[in-house]
Amino acid sequence: MTHFRIISSKQSRNGGSGAINFLREAFLPVGYPDSVSADYTVYQAFDSLQAFCSNLSGVLAARAAFRRAGVGDASATATAATLTWIMQDGTGMIGRILYAWRVSFLLDADCKQWRFYADILNDSALSIEVLSPVLLPKSWFAFAACLSTLLKSLCGVTGGATKAALSQHFAIRDNMADLHAKEGSQETVVGLVGMILGSSLMYMIPDDSTLATLMAFVVFTSLHLICNYEGIRAVVMPSLNTQRAFLVLRAYMEEETNLKDDASIVTPRSILSPAQVSRIECIFWKLDYYSGSLWTRTSGFMVHPPKIELGSSLDRVLDAWGGKDAVSEKSWQELRQSFSNGLSQQRTRIAHFLAISSSVSGHHTILVALQQNATQTEILLAYYHSLLLQYRVVQMIGHTGHKNDLLDSEWCRSMVKRSCSEFSQTYESLLEGLDHNGWELDSVHQSRIYIHSSCRFALDE
Repeated sequence: MTHFRIISSKQSRNGGSGAINFLREAFLPVGYPDSVSADYTVYQAFDSLQAFCSNLSGVLAARAAFRRAGVGDASATATAATLTWIMQDGTGMIGRILYAWRVSFLLDADCKQWRFYADILNDSALSIEVLSPVLLPKSWFAFAACLSTLLKSLCGVTGGATKAALSQHFAIRDNMADLHAKEGSQETVVGLVGMILGSSLMYMIPDDSTLATLMAFVVFTSLHLICNYEGIRAVVMPSLNTQRAFLVLRAYMEEETNLKDDASIVTPRSILSPAQVSRIECIFWKLDYYSGSLWTRTSGFMVHPPKIELGSSLDRVLDAWGGKDAVSEKSWQELRQSFSNGLSQQRTRIAHFLAISSSVSGHHTILVALQQNATQTEILLAYYHSLLLQYRVVQMIGHTGHKNDLLDSEWCRSMVKRSCSEFSQTYESLLEGLDHNGWELDSVHQSRIYIHSSCRFALDE
């Protein structure tokens, strides 16, 4: 006979474990750690440390700003302070609107980079507040205050948007609201502790000791950026934005042994996992993953590879395909036939067309037209196809010694046709490898690959 021992919830909260249970329930998501992604704990630890350092830096910056604003100065007036406050808030409001208009599309796709960028903006604002009393005359206070407020507003937009994107990644049980609320509780505790220690710091550092204030500010700001960087590096995003897609596809293409003239089946290649990509992902700045310059760095070929323009109009692709000849029904059928040969049972429609166009200067561009209702997976495949073509052009020019200005339309069409053949034989294994290694494709967490234009085409099947 099986015996069960029942422990009531009231008894389990007694003793030393009661405090631990309270802390867990008050500051961690329900069901932790099973209700969050594996990288949540490390990120939150560094995020709490960076917030603590930021609070201490903020205390030092606030004291410097109050001094410059005239606190303790009998000549300062309430009218002057009110006008400065209006100018500061107005600058921040206008900047917030314009900034969100320009970068909102990028925040979701590159949330790791922009999350780190948000803290750089915040530290820049605090640096202005600390340094302005030392470097600028008093007449420049309003300008410095407006600039600092502007940077803080930009930080608020960037930090708030990227925090939402990261919370969506961490919440694996549709518990984003719970996770966001618990993160707010964590930040409140960290802020409270930072205020208490910051008050003690004010007594330790004299008000007129500029050198000590600057040294302490540099230390806390440096620790803030280091903790933020380590926290961002710990995040493993399973979605493919432009950078992560390029890193995965480059490794996939460079691993193959050779490409034969008859476009025979390429040997199977491995796919980088999200954890592997997170270790080589660039945090500080974004590179141009469309220019082709990254191919020449690894291959050593001194050529000018064609850049990629994802999202071009179908008319431009047809013009580039036809070359010097006028666009005709024959060229359109030839283009369509080249891309329809690679269709399979899983991929039953043409989701993209591409062609190589040339300019007067001799620089070439790979124009990619996207289908009207192209899915995220189809956009990824279009990007893969364009990178494949770009890579083969770099190899061909490097090996044969062609000059970019000597590449005629017939040669460009032949390269596109060869790329179509290789693409049709490799894209299914690519998708299988991505799925096997944990990459998310058509899911709610899928980030976006940057598209240059909103042009789309529709075909009558």
